[in-house]
Amino acid sequence: MPKLPDRDRLLAALPEDGTFVTNREVREKLHLTEDRYWEVRNELFDEGLIIIGRGYGGRVALKQATGKVASAGKPNGASEEIIEIEEDVKVEKALYQPFADAIKKLSQDEGLDQFIVQVTAWATKRKNLGPWTQPDVCRVSIQNLMYLKQKIVELTTYEIKPNICDVHGIYEALSHSRRAHRSYLAVYTKNQLGDLAANSRLERLKIECARTGVGLIVFDDPYDFNTYKPLVEPRANFADLSEVNDFIATEITEKDKILKWLM
Repeated sequence: MPKLPDRDRLLAALPEDGTFVTNREVREKLHLTEDRYWEVRNELFDEGLIIIGRGYGGRVALKQATGKVASAGKPNGASEEIIEIEEDVKVEKALYQPFADAIKKLSQDEGLDQFIVQVTAWATKRKNLGPWTQPDVCRVSIQNLMYLKQKIVELTTYEIKPNICDVHGIYEALSHSRRAHRSYLAVYTKNQLGDLAANSRLERLKIECARTGVGLIVFDDPYDFNTYKPLVEPRANFADLSEVNDFIATEITEKDKILKWLM
């Protein structure tokens, strides 16, 4: 009997009544590696087949008919959680532009003269792409190696989360490394750092970022770049240059600037 695809196995592993189970429980049941599990799980979430719950390490459940209410007329637990997640999505979208503006200021502080920072998350909606294929914000910078008589194009990507998330955010950022020289996970802490559970999740993020080579940035105020703190520096990737070129060609609106800088 042929083996079912991972996505079908994951769906079959979830309770039919929509009860939440932990990501770890499902991953271990299916014997999937972490990166493969997060990839499949996020694909199913993007297609609207599952919902993602809160808690340490995160939880997942089959998506039930929306709008279900308890007998008292109040939303049930799953519905309340869906509403909270939808609110997080709204917050994340609102972070894109102020985050991009802050990265511009930080780039200037780093001494970069030739760079472009752009919100690229909207292409996910335009092209019906999943969240694992498109960074939220990216920076294209030019390094002039005067003594080597070379100019190098560097693409840096940023995956933004509206709260101190579980490790799936790291694997989203890591998925960009195929075409990015450096990849970051950027977390909006919004004064969560006094919470013990949030601090524990942040420590896990720091450990996993250091292990995978993903950079980690936290910020309390998206409009104040002085609150942006790098906690883990990313490792440089050997990105596929053809992928970098295609990304610039299709996603960067000011690509003509790059051509002029390279002349």
